[in-house]
Amino acid sequence: MRRFAPTVAVLFWAMLQAPLTEAATFQVDDSRSTVLNASLPLQWRSISPATGDHQVQGVTRVQLRLDTRQWTGQRARIFMALPAQPGTVVQASWQVQGPLLSGQLSSGQRGLVWSGVVPGASLDDVLTVTIQTDGRLLSSAQILRFNFEIDLP
Repeated sequence: MRRFAPTVAVLFWAMLQAPLTEAATFQVDDSRSTVLNASLPLQWRSISPATGDHQVQGVTRVQLRLDTRQWTGQRARIFMALPAQPGTVVQASWQVQGPLLSGQLSSGQRGLVWSGVVPGASLDDVLTVTIQTDGRLLSSAQILRFNFEIDLP
């Protein structure tokens, strides 16, 4: 028991000395990115409403270029975010061709696209993005404004 007490005291002292920090979140500039087909027509997943499937979906490709120069060499997590959409929940999933992570999110959420040390001034990839939502809740065209955020520990 005597050997345990000094170890606990050292661990407790180390915890008190560690800085209490929260992750800082910043917007990542993606203005050099290009949506390869910006107008995305959504199509019914099922041609028969009797199936109960009221989902519409569409697929687009994005040439993504994230300006990461100010975080080069830092450990970070980068997220794709989609603000909540009025009247409906939009689901997005993406597949990548390069260094980023494939993933998915729903409107009002973030999805992880990078975790690790930021390797350079830019993170580039091509994403194939699938958008899906309940077609009964769409009354007109909507603009989806995805953005990217970086969390630093």
